[in-house]
Amino acid sequence: MMRRRRLWIAILLFVVAAAILTLVWLRRRGAPEAVRLLPEGDAVLYVNLGLIRVGTQVPPIPEITREADYAAFVRETGFEFERDLDEVALAVHSLPPPAPQPGTPAGSPPLPYRTSEVFVGHFDAKRLSGYLKKLAASTERHRDTDIYNIPHEGLMVRVALLGVDMVAVSNADDPAVIRGIIDRYHALARPLAVPSLVGEHYTRVPLGSAAWVIGRVPAAQVGRAAGPPDAMRMAQQMAGGSTVVASVRFTGAIQFRLEAITASAPEAKQLGDSLEMVLALFRGAGASVKGEGPDPDVKAFFDSIAVHQEEQSVVVTATLSQRAIQKVMAQPPPIPAPPAPALPETKKPAPRRGAR
Repeated sequence: MMRRRRLWIAILLFVVAAAILTLVWLRRRGAPEAVRLLPEGDAVLYVNLGLIRVGTQVPPIPEITREADYAAFVRETGFEFERDLDEVALAVHSLPPPAPQPGTPAGSPPLPYRTSEVFVGHFDAKRLSGYLKKLAASTERHRDTDIYNIPHEGLMVRVALLGVDMVAVSNADDPAVIRGIIDRYHALARPLAVPSLVGEHYTRVPLGSAAWVIGRVPAAQVGRAAGPPDAMRMAQQMAGGSTVVASVRFTGAIQFRLEAITASAPEAKQLGDSLEMVLALFRGAGASVKGEGPDPDVKAFFDSIAVHQEEQSVVVTATLSQRAIQKVMAQPPPIPAPPAPALPETKKPAPRRGAR
């Protein structure tokens, strides 16, 4: 009887340990915590700036002239994005952005995207909250968390300090979006609760990627008055209706990977052919630097670009060497000042006769 009880206790302990290890593995293999807090959207972007700083060995950023608003932000909060920001997770709620309302004057600026972001970094919560209070038109409270409502560019931007190292921001029209982020922050025991777009395609992101984006490319809309930007229009024409997974990873060099998931193999083949044509144009343009001929590192990057089809997907890969990264990050040499124009030589007047 005692032996059987010990056996059941051992089995129970084994099951509990296996469950804990499974949760730990799922959390490590799952999307980053900041991404798990995001709402649903048509695109999700994640950037690990801390990993990028280490992977690319970026030299210290020189002193730069800051705009007045940003300088005031740094002075009052002590937070510098280039130094203190470690991670950014962003969800775009609608691609393309909302259509203008009827009666909008022609030539009006395009409506801003509705986005929600989660920032991870080193914040001084007291100074940051004091700065936000000065900007906020009103403040509300949700689950012991203050939400600062800040009017900006005709929209209401809502900001919430989730913790000592995490801030949520959203300019979505519905205030329930920022409240949902707060709710998910208090329910982190669910490691797999992610936006559906991430849940469906995150396994396609290479392990260890420092930056990645997953997004649905909307189909091109004919006759739309206020069209999306040129880059988006080109993406719609080539890959409209597909889902794109793009990533950047550091393995001594920068590895770029882009996968477009189409509805069928024929569509994938058509997209692959179009990308091959674009790639041929890029290579034909040549990678010259200051007219001195092709730079070997830039040429190696263009030569590394490859396009291949995998059933219903088209995959594009490229590699940028560490030396090329250092060239890109290096400060350009100072431009020498042009020589001063030579002044015309003045002749001394001939002495007059009789002059002493």
